[in-house]
Amino acid sequence: MITHAPFAFVGGDLVVDLANTVKMVNHQLTDLLTTPDQLRRWTQRAGISIPLQDEDFARTVQIRNAVRDFLQEYAQLHQSSHQTIQTLNAVLEDLAIRPEIIMTAFGQPSLHLTATQTSSPWIDHLIQKTVNLVSDSATLNRLKRCKNPQCVLVFIDRSKNHNRRWCDMNTCGNRLKASRHYQRHHAIG
Repeated sequence: MITHAPFAFVGGDLVVDLANTVKMVNHQLTDLLTTPDQLRRWTQRAGISIPLQDEDFARTVQIRNAVRDFLQEYAQLHQSSHQTIQTLNAVLEDLAIRPEIIMTAFGQPSLHLTATQTSSPWIDHLIQKTVNLVSDSATLNRLKRCKNPQCVLVFIDRSKNHNRRWCDMNTCGNRLKASRHYQRHHAIG
């Protein structure tokens, strides 16, 4: 049985963390969500208490892949191609999304999106979070890709000065700094 590295919750957003379930493991791009059980473990680790249904796995991976392509492209170019947007729209269209105004717990109206082709609370929640993320330009302007060239994770830079460089300082940041330190000191001597 193949075991993968643990999930990374460094993205600063549920949808970004879901996109980051494809990551580098032993210098190889690896999908950490290949079974419904792995999706269940990911949702548990993410603190999501919404129950998953049988059809949720395939839909989640489909949404994750389209969002991941969008986020990777946007983090690198600060824009997205027509093709990437079309792919994301096709996934959302396939789910037949219907807008609905609901009242929040505070008595305020709020836009809620429901996928009419599923009756899955998880997919509805994921769609809502996805649309909120990709339509929030202020958040997307803070989207970055880890500066470690061996890492493919993206994150929302919520630091005060917008100068975060690593998905996680304890892994990517320290590894790169240690590698540079080693090269400097062993190249001299």
